[in-house]
Amino acid sequence: MRTLIISSAIFLALCVAMFLNYRYINETADELVFLTQSLSIGEGDCISKIDEIEKKWKKSSSVFSLTVSFKDIDYLGETLLSLKSAAENENEVEFEKYKALFIDAIDGVRRLEKFSIINIL
Repeated sequence: MRTLIISSAIFLALCVAMFLNYRYINETADELVFLTQSLSIGEGDCISKIDEIEKKWKKSSSVFSLTVSFKDIDYLGETLLSLKSAAENENEVEFEKYKALFIDAIDGVRRLEKFSIINIL
């Protein structure tokens, strides 16, 4: 009986940890997408907004690395650097391209953290 209680407690702790990870990754990803969509190369504070995105990403990347492949994490980081470079050079075409790629990379990072009835069945 004691083994059943201990096993149930461990199982419950793992379920709670998975749920908290799910919420953190999705909330952070939503915030990164929102900040990225608000970027415009014509604004004077575009670089500072990208720096804010970069700080948010660096702060949360260690948690993301628990469940996301390093390939996806590296791609997101490289795309963010390319976005910043395009903004610094004021290259609007490249900026829009890397903005779309960065949003796509964020969606790729959180693709495993989505729950849906179709995935469960």
